[in-house]
Amino acid sequence: MKKLYRFIRKAFKGDVFIDTERLTIRYVVDEDWEDMLKLFTDFSNSPYVYYDLEKPLDEAGARYRTERYADSRIFYAVSLKDSDEVFAYICVHDDGPSHDVGYCFRSDFHGKGYASEAVGAIIRFYNEHYGVKKFTAGTAVANEPSVKLLTRLGFKLISTEPNSFFEGHTFESGNFVLEIDEYMKKSHPKGWLCCFENICGLLEVFNHSYCNKNSLFACCLSVTHCNFCICCCLWHSSTTCSALIDK
Repeated sequence: MKKLYRFIRKAFKGDVFIDTERLTIRYVVDEDWEDMLKLFTDFSNSPYVYYDLEKPLDEAGARYRTERYADSRIFYAVSLKDSDEVFAYICVHDDGPSHDVGYCFRSDFHGKGYASEAVGAIIRFYNEHYGVKKFTAGTAVANEPSVKLLTRLGFKLISTEPNSFFEGHTFESGNFVLEIDEYMKKSHPKGWLCCFENICGLLEVFNHSYCNKNSLFACCLSVTHCNFCICCCLWHSSTTCSALIDK
């Protein structure tokens, strides 16, 4: 069913499909409930269970929660390119001046770089296609893997506050912010930007409108291991750096 969904959504324009070097990211659909139940169960057995809302652990609850995720159109399912199994989800919520990012990855997929690859691709997608320049995220200060992920992606801890999802369990929650303009300004010399803009201008002559200044961010976030070929004037990349959307 999920393979059919993917085929239909690619055949009919207007849906989000993001391909990275190793992953496919698309909207959560109702049929994902079994994979989501595995994900919920895995999280509920993890040491980080008290840092988020309680997850359903039965079929009825998983179906209902997955349907809510699917209907919201702000939850994205993550799978390997050669598999339809969903092992993670990412949520992006429009918070007005910024977009808040949340995520959950199954523990047997930890330590492989999938989280930074997937969350980084979502950030690039929203930046390039919707012009979002500010992202926020919240995680427990004691959740070291999550803090390391956000730091790796360029987020900065700006404040902490006590938080609780379960009675009797209070933890220190960190508020993180990523401002893309500021991140690029501090991370890349002006000369690189000027050079990149000139190359983009050259490519636009050949009507490659997908190339824009924000694409530099896609390259510079070291989450998809981009290897641009200068000889090809940034024509080819060993991985899909721009998030794909059917138009």
